[in-house]
Amino acid sequence: MTSAFLGAWLVSEYVYDPDGAFAGVVRQRRALTRLENGDLRVWQSCEPCDFEHPLARRVGEYVFDLRIEGRARRYLGPDVVGSGLTWGEGVLTGRGLWPHFGHNFTSFSVQTSAERQVTGGKFFSAGAMVANIVGLAELKREDVKSEAWPELKGPLWPGEVSAVWRGTVRTLSAEGTVIAERVAERRPASDAHRALRHALMTPPEQVPAATRRRTELFTLPYWGAFEEPVS
Repeated sequence: MTSAFLGAWLVSEYVYDPDGAFAGVVRQRRALTRLENGDLRVWQSCEPCDFEHPLARRVGEYVFDLRIEGRARRYLGPDVVGSGLTWGEGVLTGRGLWPHFGHNFTSFSVQTSAERQVTGGKFFSAGAMVANIVGLAELKREDVKSEAWPELKGPLWPGEVSAVWRGTVRTLSAEGTVIAERVAERRPASDAHRALRHALMTPPEQVPAATRRRTELFTLPYWGAFEEPVS
């Protein structure tokens, strides 16, 4: 959360149990304003939830002040205390405590555009995780009286969007400076990549040695390494 997040926002937080089971969505109205001393004041108003979960009890208004000190973000309370660090443009990680709500947390946020941010993190009771969340925040435009809550929708498998994904991987120092950078490429795995497993009907010990040698590159994950027969 940074000064780029100033204004009024609508936030949808998708809540998952520690075992990965989906629990429900928390809807939140969020606003940030700058105070005279330069700090930011954050208001979070959580809507009533239609599901049972510890995170569903976070209802009503929560307020805290935030101070920017270089890369650091200080959460000064009263409803959130802790700190965060920026990791380049629009990327933030944080940790702290919601004293009145009664849970500690870790968090992340990635600003993908001037009007959208991906957020998330984990809530704990001491060392025991209570919830894993991922959310989407969208700027509430003043010229629109009624706006829909943001939704995470579309393909769940990245291969439906593109067979090949390319990007940049950066390694940062503890001070937040980039010390290494490389281009990365990923090809999302699919069930089709494992189709050969179901096509291999013949037991490997019944396959001729010559065939095993020619096909070992492809059959190694399923039949194991081929050992030349002892004459």
